[in-house]
Amino acid sequence: MAGLKGKGGATLFKNIAMLAPAMLDAQRVLRKHKPVAAFGVGGYAAGPMLLQPGWGACQMSSSTNAEPGLTNKVLARISTRIATGYEISARAWGGKAIVTGCPVRPEFFYIPPRQLGKAVSVCSSPREPGSASDQPDSSRLHRSPRHRKNELAIVHQTGERDYNAVRTAYARREINAEVVPFLTNMAERFAWADIIVCRAGAITAAEIAAAGRAAIFIPFGRATDSHQLRNAQEMSRAAPAA
Repeated sequence: MAGLKGKGGATLFKNIAMLAPAMLDAQRVLRKHKPVAAFGVGGYAAGPMLLQPGWGACQMSSSTNAEPGLTNKVLARISTRIATGYEISARAWGGKAIVTGCPVRPEFFYIPPRQLGKAVSVCSSPREPGSASDQPDSSRLHRSPRHRKNELAIVHQTGERDYNAVRTAYARREINAEVVPFLTNMAERFAWADIIVCRAGAITAAEIAAAGRAAIFIPFGRATDSHQLRNAQEMSRAAPAA
């Protein structure tokens, strides 16, 4: 399976051609396991399974973003209950929707409040994995005020591709930064940070809310239906986010 929204030309036709085999695969899984209920967690991969006939009153779908995607909009019409991450999407679907939020690991809820000192700790993870057109703008580092650089402690997650370029940009400007391709213990890094600079995916936004940290969201510009922008807008209304 592959997405349809925002596609065109040969890519759209190729992705449409995947629907029939995916529906057949879903039928084979149903015949083998004979489930009595369905719970879809969103995304185009949920479509072929939840569109199968016979679920009756036992179908629930989950829409974690403030702006539902195409698959969730289609499945909402046939689902008996819808679990949403934001009140704005729950209101749009009426009585069958319930605001549940997004699942978040327990350790994020136990992060203690930060006591702001002279230095500000910034955890930066603004990359969207696999976004080839989203190159880092190293020039922004060179516009950082010299007299403020010693007041910042920065951890920057770059992804493998941009690691060397970003690390070099910090080093040339002599900015105190720990640059890493990937962060493995995100809850620990959130606990260390005063401010988090990040994308606005549903899970990321939920983890920031659970941790109680201030955030600067940089929504992924190519996200389908601008759902990251909508997530960031809803978070800014309810939390210290920009």
